[in-house]
This record gives sequence, C-alpha cells and structure tokens, in this order.
Amino acid sequence: MKNLILPVAFVSYLSVFAQTIDEGLKYMDIEQYANARKTFYTLANKTPQTAENLYYLGDYYIVMSGIDSSLTKEYLDSAKAAFIKAKAIDPKYAMNLVGLGTIKYLARDWDSSKVYYENAIKMGKKNARTYAKIGEGYLYKGKKDIDVAIPQIAKACELDAKNTDYMILLGDAYLIKDEGNATRAVKQYDMAVAANPKLTKAHIKKGKIWIQARNYKAALDDYNKGVSADPGYAPAYRERAELYFKLKDYRDKASAEYKKYLEMSDGNYKSKARYASILYKNNEYKAALDQISALFKINPDDRALYRLSAYCAYELGAASKDTVEYKALFSKGLADINKFIELTKDTSKLILYDYEYLGKLMIRNGMDSLGFIQVMKAFRMDSTRFDIFKDLATQLNDAKKYKAAGDAYSVYFKYKKPGLNDLLSWGRCYYNAENFVLADTVFNQIIKQKPTEILGYKWRALANDRIDKDGKSGIAIPHYTKYLELANADPAKYKNDIIRAYTYMGKYYLNTKEFKKSKEYWQKIAAIDPADQNAQIVLKQLKDVK
Repeated sequence: MKNLILPVAFVSYLSVFAQTIDEGLKYMDIEQYANARKTFYTLANKTPQTAENLYYLGDYYIVMSGIDSSLTKEYLDSAKAAFIKAKAIDPKYAMNLVGLGTIKYLARDWDSSKVYYENAIKMGKKNARTYAKIGEGYLYKGKKDIDVAIPQIAKACELDAKNTDYMILLGDAYLIKDEGNATRAVKQYDMAVAANPKLTKAHIKKGKIWIQARNYKAALDDYNKGVSADPGYAPAYRERAELYFKLKDYRDKASAEYKKYLEMSDGNYKSKARYASILYKNNEYKAALDQISALFKINPDDRALYRLSAYCAYELGAASKDTVEYKALFSKGLADINKFIELTKDTSKLILYDYEYLGKLMIRNGMDSLGFIQVMKAFRMDSTRFDIFKDLATQLNDAKKYKAAGDAYSVYFKYKKPGLNDLLSWGRCYYNAENFVLADTVFNQIIKQKPTEILGYKWRALANDRIDKDGKSGIAIPHYTKYLELANADPAKYKNDIIRAYTYMGKYYLNTKEFKKSKEYWQKIAAIDPADQNAQIVLKQLKDVK
C-alpha cells in the first residue's frame, strides 16, 4: 500500500474518549504498535463488548495494513471481522460503517464504499469523527479523491473547531491538493501548534515540507522544536535521523538518532531495515550486518537484505587486516549477492552497484577474470564511474593481488590521465606481480611525463634488471646509468640503490668477461660499503686484474 500516507488520523491526546482508548491512540501516535494492539484488543474483548471498542480494534488493523504490506490482506480481514461484529452489537453506531466503507475503498470497490459512507453520515451527521474518518479514508488513495476528502474533513473541523487532529488532517489534505504550494497546509499545522504547543506531530509535518523545498536548515529548526515540545514522540527522531543523513555535517548523528527512534517505538520491520541501510551508508558495516542478521530471523527471504548484506560484507572485509576474517566475509558476501540475484526475477532491475560488488567479491574469492567482466558491466551502465577501477585497484593492491590491481589501473587510466604518483602505483603493481615488461612500459611514462624525475629511471632500471635475470643482456645499463647521473648528486640518500646499480653492472661485465670494467664497479661498491660481501668475494677473485 504505497499510497497510504497517514499512519492514523486520530492519535493525539483526545479527551472525549475513555482513557484506555486514549492510551491506545497515543501508542499509535508514537508508533508503539504492539502496545496499541494490546490496548485495543483488551478493550474489544471486554464484557460486555461495545461497538466503539471493536471499531478502534478494526481501525488499528486498517492502519497496520499499510505499515506491513506483507500482511495487508490478513490485517484487512481482521478489521472487517471487528467492524461486522460491532455492527451486530450496535447497528446504529456510524463509525463501523465508516470502517467497512474504508475497507471497500481500499479494495477499489468504490460504489460499495460510497454507500457505506453515505449511510454513516445519515447516522452520524452531527458527529465530527464520522466526517473526519471518511475524509481520511479518501486520502488513502492520495490525489484520487482529494476533492471529495477535503469537504468531509472541513466539516469535521466546523463541528469540532478545537480538535487539533482534524486541523492536521485538513493540512494533509491541502498538501495533496495544492501540489507545490504548502501555504494552506502550513496554516493548518500552525493552527494546531497554537492550540497545543506540545503537538510535536505538527512541527514534524512542517519540517517535512521544508525538506521537499530543500530548505534543510528550516526543516531542522522545526524538527528540533518538535523534539523539545515532546521528547517522547518517537517518530520525530526517525525524521531527524533522515534529515541528518542528508546533511554532511550531521551525518554521523543519523544512525544514533535512528537507533533512538527504534528504542522508543516498536521498531517495525520496515524501520529496522531502513536503519540497517543508514548504517551501511554511514560506513558502520559491522553494526549494519548485526541488524541484518536479526532481520533475517524474521524474514529469511527478503531479497533486498541479501543485497545490503553483500555490500556490507565486502566493505568490512576490505577494511579487515585479519586473513581469516576477511576471507570469511568475502565468502559470505559472494553467497549473499548470488542469493540476491537468484531472488531477482527481473535482472533488468539490477543496478550498477550490484554488478560492481558482484565483480569485486568474485575477484576477492579468486575469480579475477569473471569478476572483471561484472565490474565492466557496472561501468557500461555509467561510463562516468571509471573511479570504480581506481578504488578496485587500490583495494586489490592492498590485498596483494597485484596483477588484478594493475589491470584495474589499466582500465582506469584509459579514461583519466595519470599523474606521476598514479604511474608509480600502477607500474609497481605489475612489478610486484612480476610482469616486468608491463611494469617497464608504465615506468617509461613517468620519464616521458617528467624527464628529470629520478623514480622513473630507478624503476625502469629495476624492471629491466629483473627481465635480465641472468645479467647477460645488459638491458638495464642505460637506465641505471641515467639513474646514477641523478642519484650521485646525493649519494648518501640513494646509497642502497646506487649499490644495486653498481652490482648489476659489475655482474654484467663479469659475465661478458670484461673483468677490468667489472672490477671498477665492485671497487665503487666497496668504497661505499666496505662490508658488502659480494664486493669482497668478487674483488678477491679479480685482485690480479689490472
């Protein structure tokens, strides 16, 4: 029931009913639905039974049918049973006809609904509640019958001008009718606050209007006023949590605020799922997974939960340094994302992030090639998201999956020109993956971009050194030579790499039997580090060379 816009119309602190009914309505208002049900159920089963008590139980079920859509039919069946029983007890009690009319209206049986409503007015034409509840019934379908709803609610306000619930209900109707213009709605909410300064609900409704206008500061002001007026009004914390999440400076408060709402209210399934989503978006992945785990016990087939669980498992695993932990998380994440896809009948509903996380989870589970295919699917859905590959490369490099990290950089830099540090990171991925030819190609780009940058020559030399593993081709010599020209300007700083350059050259000339030239390089090493064992050994062998 996506269009059910009002949790309940008459839920404030009414004085015209018995106190126990008033308590039940208050529980509904602060979203403690279990306590509300207990109250209304107890009242409805009192001896003797009354039509009024049965009506409120039925109305409770109507409200719940919109809150938990998985049980809509069961709730409406229970509501109908309560109204029929009440009608049998007191056929002249108009409100039960209103309830039966609303059930027909929700079932799209417009003609029958209209008959019930008309008969209810005949019985209770001087009763403000009758008109207000009929108006509320029409609001359940949003704009469809708004022109019918408004006169009914206005009549209720005329008959009971001091009732703040009717003022708010009329404001809700105006908000639907005057799309894009909230003037009349705000006026009604202000009237309600003037009549009852502690009426938090009116402040919250005004705040939501400001949010639609993207005036978040004004919205926060109204929300804060609402919480100050009645700190026990649970929905205010939920709405403030949602607003905090929109505001970057307050985002860290969002999950705490939502948690407070859940503690104060019943914390229905939908709200708990939303809380898990906020925890994920707030980078609180462990807390989100704990919440998801609890929700799975209630509904193990919730498709959206598997998606969220997979996302959280990946992020938590990527942040973990514990091998056992992150392997378990990546395994769980892959199982969850696969389950989510299995439950998704229409694959056209899969979004970019589904393919992105599927790909990253596959790669983290050793399926690099298949994983890249999925990440590429994500990228094709939005070619501006080439940052996917940079993030992936960084994480894969941290996980020591160097070849995959280098390949991710390769895709990324097709769309964004790399800087010197980017090239160094990219080249070192291939170097650490022992793909020295590709590494050399990348390091060469550093030199082209900045010919005076010493790191380009150093890493080209190192890559070619590893390509020439037997030290017989000498392909690293030009790069070491250029490196040494720059490094010898500060030999103390580059001592170890200078020794490595001389070592390569010494070995090469030793292999080519140019012993005199080889000896020169070993002597240079010994001059820098007399304790170098390689130099000591070779110089002993070449002591007679002149």
